[in-house]
Amino acid sequence: MTPLPRILLAITILCALWAVAVLVAFSPVEKDAVAGSYRLGTSLFLQQETRPARIDLDPDGELRVYAENGEVFVRAKWWWDAAEGSVRSDAIELDRRVRGYHGWTGTTLYWRLAQSFDYGEELDLQRMDR
Repeated sequence: MTPLPRILLAITILCALWAVAVLVAFSPVEKDAVAGSYRLGTSLFLQQETRPARIDLDPDGELRVYAENGEVFVRAKWWWDAAEGSVRSDAIELDRRVRGYHGWTGTTLYWRLAQSFDYGEELDLQRMDR
């Protein structure tokens, strides 16, 4: 093989990989991919913020947030806003608190620790029901 066909082959492969990466990253997340039970990931650099022990996003639209002792301390309705990439809720303290996108391993969700948008610290939500 001469150098020119090898270069063209390499460019073609790189373009195909780039196209797949863009397709995965920008395809909309569906509500079915979001529904499930989650626990918050951990971080060494967390500030002291109140955080739930578990979050359930039921496919029928019910959202439950559990305390460390297993009690449900917030129960609300939720729906997925695909344009924003966030969970919307009729409970003001939970509205847009969870955001998500497509990653290499599937849908990835994050929980914003503070209610305000000014404080942006987030933890990843790890699916429990798989």
